[in-house]
This record gives sequence, structure tokens and C-alpha cells, in this order.
Amino acid sequence: MSEKTEDEILKLIRLVDRNKNRTFKPSDAFHGQRVMVGELLFAFIVILAVVTFSSESLVSRLAIGLTFLAFIVGFFSLFIRFMEENVVDANFERLEKDVKKDEKPLLKALIKIKAKNLEFDLEQIYNQNKSMFTKEKLLERLYE
Repeated sequence: MSEKTEDEILKLIRLVDRNKNRTFKPSDAFHGQRVMVGELLFAFIVILAVVTFSSESLVSRLAIGLTFLAFIVGFFSLFIRFMEENVVDANFERLEKDVKKDEKPLLKALIKIKAKNLEFDLEQIYNQNKSMFTKEKLLERLYE
């Protein structure tokens, strides 16, 4: 990695670390319009009510209950994934104005890393293992 690229990445790392208190707020999980929780919950309740009252046998009710349990687990798994993406997007929007256009993908990758490890400074990890912070490795993070 060239020294110029290394300096650019270190500058971005310091930007993310320096703004940790201003960014990464719990409310960021609900940033944006990706998850329409109310609409999904309403649809779930309507379907549950219709199916529950239309079936009389115990076996049918058990099958329906297990199906809805699987639906709930899948829904919350999807919901958590969207919450993580919302945190990254909200923080990226706060910090992107401070960087050049060609640095924005690297910034977003660093924010994704930071969002998973709030207790550690990125610079501390960078100093221990610079190979994790090459331009290529950071760009790979965008597609994980």
C-alpha cells in the first residue's frame, strides 16, 4: 500500500473515531424508511386472526402456530439486519460531507467496522494489524 493511500485511510479512521460520540446513536437503528414495522405487524395480526378463527382442529392450529413462529423468527432476523444497515447509513450521512468523493466508499466500510465494535478505536486496531485496512480489504467490506 502506498504511503499516500495509507495516510488517506488513517485520516478516515481518525475521522470515524473522533466522531464516535456524535455518531452511533441508538436512534440510528430506525433511520430511514427501510423497515415498515407497523404495516408488517398489522398484516401479521390480520392473517393470524383469520387463520386462527377459520380452523377447528388442534392439529391445524398447531401447524398454523408453528408457521407463524417461523414467520416471527424470520421477521426479527430481517428487522435486526435492517437496523444494522440503518446505523451505518445514518452515520455515513453525517460524515460523508467531510471527505472527498473517491474516499466515500472507504469511509462507509470503516463505519461498518466501527458499528460492530464500538468499544475499540479503529486506530488501535489499525496499529495492530494494518493489513486489515488496505483499500482492497475495506472495499470488500462493503459487500459483506
